[in-house]
Amino acid sequence: MSGYGFVLFCGPLLSILYEPTSVVLMSLIMGTILLGGLLSTSENRRLADSRVALGLTVCSIPGMFVGLWLLPRLNESVFRVVVGSITLLFVLSRLWGFRILIPNHSLGIVVAGFLGGVFSVSTGLSSLPIIWFLGSQNFTPLEYRATIASYVFLNGVISIMALVM
Repeated sequence: MSGYGFVLFCGPLLSILYEPTSVVLMSLIMGTILLGGLLSTSENRRLADSRVALGLTVCSIPGMFVGLWLLPRLNESVFRVVVGSITLLFVLSRLWGFRILIPNHSLGIVVAGFLGGVFSVSTGLSSLPIIWFLGSQNFTPLEYRATIASYVFLNGVISIMALVM
């Protein structure tokens, strides 16, 4: 299981034991370390579409401000429901082969990146809108994996810095 799958699995479990800010920070740290390892190979770095990963990351920064505003306002019960719902939505969408067709590549980057930023610092789960966006593009499975890994790694580094400041 790669970083985003691992974090998606661990997020709901961690939310039972820890308060929301700790869960978000632990999820981001684990995902960033795991994906940093995945990206340590030149093959994965070569396969990643760095323009798309960078575009998504830049567009996620404004969303992080919204997420930083939301995080302290979510009580623990609401946080658990949100994290559990995102996890369930992800699992069901993958199980049923759900795909969103996004004809406008640039608009897709902006919207998915922004939502990824909101989810990243408010739940620790930035991947869902990115997965849906990248699934609508014409990536091979290896390019898809490398590109999402690049985004989640870059987003994780920025999100961690935003949360600890």
